[in-house]
Amino acid sequence: MSIPETGLIRRFALIYLGCAIVLSVILFTVARYDDHARLAQLAASELRYVGVARVRAEKDFEPAEGDIHIIANMDDLRQYVENGDPLHREKVEQYFMLLAQGRQHYYQIRYLDADGREKIRINFKDGKGVVVPREELQDKSAYYWGPRSTVISRLPFCWW
Repeated sequence: MSIPETGLIRRFALIYLGCAIVLSVILFTVARYDDHARLAQLAASELRYVGVARVRAEKDFEPAEGDIHIIANMDDLRQYVENGDPLHREKVEQYFMLLAQGRQHYYQIRYLDADGREKIRINFKDGKGVVVPREELQDKSAYYWGPRSTVISRLPFCWW
């Protein structure tokens, strides 16, 4: 019994196309799975990098956080804020200068009032803390880190 040539071609085409479709679906599924696996691996890797950066940043900010807590609890600063006493202001300026010279990594140390205006600023220049004269103090309320800032509201410490 002989199969006509067109029937043979038709049967071959059906088998070939069926196999090609099944193989294509398998390859597509494997490629898709591989993409998802690589993406998951990349995300895990990036999370590790972020974790390392977070730990480093926290270590970098630990001294500053300690300094902020000390400053916030300074009696002279409280007296100056409450009374505007020039003697207490001078003591705060002296402490800020000592802090700038001792740490040597603060470019500026500022005390801003509740409205975001500088009341005291110490610039670290040439290895020394330098008191900025009152007439050079600035209004910083419009800055992204000012008193009405959404950035500041998310910080764990803030004394406005």
